[in-house]
Amino acid sequence: MRDEAMKAYAAMPFTAELSFEPLFRMARSMISGADNQFSKQICKILDSMEDCAGLSGPVAEDDLQKYADEIDFLMRLVFPDLEDQQCIGKVQAPFTHDHFFSTARYKELFEESGIELELSESLMMRLSDLYSENLLFAYTMLFDIYYQLDHEMVEVIMKMPDPNHKVDRYFLADYSFRFVDVNAGELGILPRDQFSRLLIMRDKDALERLMPLDGVSFKGLITVSFSEVTEKENISQLKSDLVENGSLRKQESIEAMTHRLRSILKVEDLRAGLVLRYRVTHGNRETIQHSVLRDYPGEEAGLFEQVYDQVFRTAEPYFIPEILECNGQNGVVDYLYRNGARSLGLIPLKEGGQVVAVLELVSDTKDMISTHSARKLAELFPVLSVAVRREMNRLESRVDRVIKEHCTAIHPSVAWRFEEAAYSFLSRNGEDGEVRFDDIVFRDVYPLYGSMDIRSSSIERNQAIQADLLKQLDLAARTLKEIYRNRTIPIADYYFVTLTRYANAVGKGLNSGDEISFIEFLQQRVEPFFNYLRETSEKYSARIDEYFKEMNPGMGVIYQRRRDYEESVSLLNLSLTSFLDQEEVRAQQIFPHYFEKYRTDGVEYNIYVGESMVRMTESLLPQLKVPLNCSPLVLVHSAPLTILFRVDEKRFEVEGTYNIRYEIIKKRIDKSTILGTGKRLTQPGMLSVIYTQDKEWREYLSYFEYLADKGLLDGNIEKHVLEDMQGVHGLRALRAKVIL
Repeated sequence: MRDEAMKAYAAMPFTAELSFEPLFRMARSMISGADNQFSKQICKILDSMEDCAGLSGPVAEDDLQKYADEIDFLMRLVFPDLEDQQCIGKVQAPFTHDHFFSTARYKELFEESGIELELSESLMMRLSDLYSENLLFAYTMLFDIYYQLDHEMVEVIMKMPDPNHKVDRYFLADYSFRFVDVNAGELGILPRDQFSRLLIMRDKDALERLMPLDGVSFKGLITVSFSEVTEKENISQLKSDLVENGSLRKQESIEAMTHRLRSILKVEDLRAGLVLRYRVTHGNRETIQHSVLRDYPGEEAGLFEQVYDQVFRTAEPYFIPEILECNGQNGVVDYLYRNGARSLGLIPLKEGGQVVAVLELVSDTKDMISTHSARKLAELFPVLSVAVRREMNRLESRVDRVIKEHCTAIHPSVAWRFEEAAYSFLSRNGEDGEVRFDDIVFRDVYPLYGSMDIRSSSIERNQAIQADLLKQLDLAARTLKEIYRNRTIPIADYYFVTLTRYANAVGKGLNSGDEISFIEFLQQRVEPFFNYLRETSEKYSARIDEYFKEMNPGMGVIYQRRRDYEESVSLLNLSLTSFLDQEEVRAQQIFPHYFEKYRTDGVEYNIYVGESMVRMTESLLPQLKVPLNCSPLVLVHSAPLTILFRVDEKRFEVEGTYNIRYEIIKKRIDKSTILGTGKRLTQPGMLSVIYTQDKEWREYLSYFEYLADKGLLDGNIEKHVLEDMQGVHGLRALRAKVIL
């Protein structure tokens, strides 16, 4: 740091020199008007000093040694409590790293120990570069001196590192420049408000441009006073650390936290740990992953029973000021004693009145951990609790993702079993390479399947779509016909003929891509034409307004028959679902069971009942040994969808009849076959992409060609038409072999 500071000072555009003249001037002003023997004596001393060329003019290195006694006297004016052991300070020339005077306590703390102060971690994080900081410091001095303000103080937190990496100490350094003069020469000083604003914004570039410091000189001395803020700074730093995401994720993070706790509590041999209270603790090593007892060889159940249960139950701290050998009577205490622990504290961390974790404090010295420790750390507990909850939420979210990945949505009656398996999976994953998710097994259960289907719903849905689309095409065509009859506009006639052809096609039946193609034609071609006429000719405004009034505001299409159909289906589904939910609660009280339901056009449900629904644990099955082939399949759907998370079903699904046809296609295409061959489209080692429109074909063909150029797909790209399926028509596909 010293070398970097010296380089930064050397690069400054201004000059700086040591001078006692500002100090002499301030000393005389302090005693001016006083008519007593002491003041007269001080004046004589100051007169004699000012007669010394080495003190009244430029000060050389030799002068500091030559006039050491005089300088010592002057420093007593700077530090009136110089003899006090609490006085920690130094004096240096402006913009230099080395000081020429220091108090006895400063010498004892820093010079005799050979420890060089460092910038604190918080300051280092904000520090862009020393050159910029020193330049801003110079502008601050210029501002305060020129406008005769009393800021005069810049506070910096300095760190005194422990060479043994046990207890670091922190000091607040107050830099005062009340004994500094500035000669700005011909420099035009900015107006006070503008100058102040640029300093607040730390806009170094603007300051340099508007007020370059070339030719400016600073003359005087800077005093630095130190006060210890170890506890306050460590708490502040620890709070900042805990706010960061992942602050408690690794053992190194816990060790860093422990290092700061040592400094706060002044316990050099402190060990700290955390025990977290997850939804499931059995089989979850993350609970004690960061505990000081994480390597305890006994059973985890005994560990909780003997140590943590009391704190979790009472939500009160528990302290053992002196740990004594129990000769095997208490396994945990014996383990602590054998590992050097002599005092222990367990402090509950709470959230909403509930204990979420226990902070462990252990010292190898008796009576070092007590209620006093808890009081000193009380300010940290809320932030630490938040950090703990964040890490717990992270793991529990991962558990939920594992369950969803391996087990899909589950019912609360068996959630406990899935959570245990997920915690176990995460604890083992990464330790011994890739591992399997535990099989979830419930033996001897009785299945019951039921469905409440809305008959002919697919036909009704297609008829609703067809009716709305026909109405919109007809309304647009009649509007165009009237426009063309009153004013011969060829494009209006073209649109009319095209829409008439579309309406004839819809009347015969809908293919999968027809609805999107026809709506796109209306919205991208016809409706912009309507808007143009409405803006340029009032003659057609009323007729065109009638067309747009029929459109659903959120969708921009006619959505009348479909809305009626959807509301009817929703009412039936809501009634059926509500009835099933109520009856399932009653059935659950009779006997534990697994229940799941599916809501499409109607409701389907499964129930599994049996003795094994009562809580149980299953062991891992052998690793998978049978190689399986994959048949990758992609469905292209270029129109946007709306998805909705249905709380009662614990899964996402598309919303509304307008988009439900996408779900129908998804359910059918896994068994799709190529037209005229009867062969399945999906094949092992082949990438298949299903689409409905030519623009999708052109886009994905280019992707296939790109992958072929990269050597990932075979260049022989196949194009197929697929057999019609129930409710799904007009599908086509691209297929190519994957190069392994």
